[in-house]
Amino acid sequence: MTRTRSAPQCRSKIIPGWELKNGSSHLLVVIPLLVAAWFSGAPAAWAGPEEVVRIWTDVEGREIEARAARMEGDVVVLVVGQREFRVPKERLSRADHHWLMREGRRLPRHRVIGEDKLKPLAEEQRQRMVSVPGEPTREWDLGPGSSMTGRLIGVVGRDLVIQPAGRDQAMLMVWPPLGHDQAYFHRVSPPQGELAAFPGAGAAAAELAEMGLEGYEYRKQRYLANPAPAGVRSSIRFRWFKPELEPGRQYPLVVFLHGIGELGEDNVRQLAHRDPLVLVAPENQRRHQCFFMAPQHAAGEDWGGGGSYQTPNAVMRATLEAMRYMQLVEHAERIDWRRIYVTGLSSGGHGAYAAIGLYPEWFAAAVPVSASSDPARFRRDNARPMWVFYNRGDSPRLAHNIGLMERHLRQLGQPLRVTVFDGGGHNAWRDAYDHGGLARWLFSQQQPLR
Repeated sequence: MTRTRSAPQCRSKIIPGWELKNGSSHLLVVIPLLVAAWFSGAPAAWAGPEEVVRIWTDVEGREIEARAARMEGDVVVLVVGQREFRVPKERLSRADHHWLMREGRRLPRHRVIGEDKLKPLAEEQRQRMVSVPGEPTREWDLGPGSSMTGRLIGVVGRDLVIQPAGRDQAMLMVWPPLGHDQAYFHRVSPPQGELAAFPGAGAAAAELAEMGLEGYEYRKQRYLANPAPAGVRSSIRFRWFKPELEPGRQYPLVVFLHGIGELGEDNVRQLAHRDPLVLVAPENQRRHQCFFMAPQHAAGEDWGGGGSYQTPNAVMRATLEAMRYMQLVEHAERIDWRRIYVTGLSSGGHGAYAAIGLYPEWFAAAVPVSASSDPARFRRDNARPMWVFYNRGDSPRLAHNIGLMERHLRQLGQPLRVTVFDGGGHNAWRDAYDHGGLARWLFSQQQPLR
């Protein structure tokens, strides 16, 4: 008989011929199925959101109740009490194989690297390496109970080049990395596209350029056939501001997302509302120097703020790829990765929520204006400092949703900062970006070292 249930801990079940002392971390008699597996001897370290406890049967018909923790290649990691056991799939019954095919997708899948399997960086690989400067020393997950202290110094294709602490020789970690290292890789992975000038035309374009906001188009996939396949966005146009750079100094970056009324393909209209440009005005730059990026999406597209918040849309992916290109290629070592911020007005505010919720490892803080979000978007691992602005006379639903977010984020230990203006209507961005304390608060936020 097969049972599945959620339980905070594995409850031992006494089966004829087997005896397990309840509440103890050791077996009184040897269990044949688990003897056949490789026993790690380590405490159970993983506890997923859905702990699956069921009766497992080996090829000889012997049974044991255990929690399935994860898959490591073709090995199932089972937990009994506080111990982990690794059982090859080939030793499990046909019923267990069927269960794994049907339900095993909920289990985390790990690939054990092992420090002995890290490859020394060869000269040919070194020539193809894209440097990733300024990364801190961190712990790298090499599999259950195994880690290595080192610093990421570059990327070769999709493989990571690590300088282990205390060693002269760089090592290559083959993709994919494990656990939290995957999220880290996405933050530092090199861009795959190329940059082209796209200044735009007309008096507005000339005015923006005079203010230092240069126009670019980033072609996301260098080898993509033109026209792009349906559903694939191959480029993004944006305005970029560069501060007066001083040798050896890093600067924060602000990414601004426009509203639905400013969409287009001219690389000008996204800044029709000039209010966010107060951040690049000379008086602000004297106090808070920063890079500034303002991408633009076309009709029929959005920033991914509505609908599913589990996966970014093509526009957001292209924007983030362009941002990475400017950070790693155009201005290597000059953009402070710990101080990258996202802000937006109206539908761009929804996009700011989506960006920080999907990529908390990239953005240190968000400033959504005249926008709310589904509180379920945020968990303890992706909640970041946010300051929300809106008008009291805006939609009652907007105020209600922001109130729900306040309560939810307070429970996560990351209170939402909210400022409500007395004005009516939807336009709160004029007062928001001109708020005296915004720049000081924003540029004081930074990612923790990891």
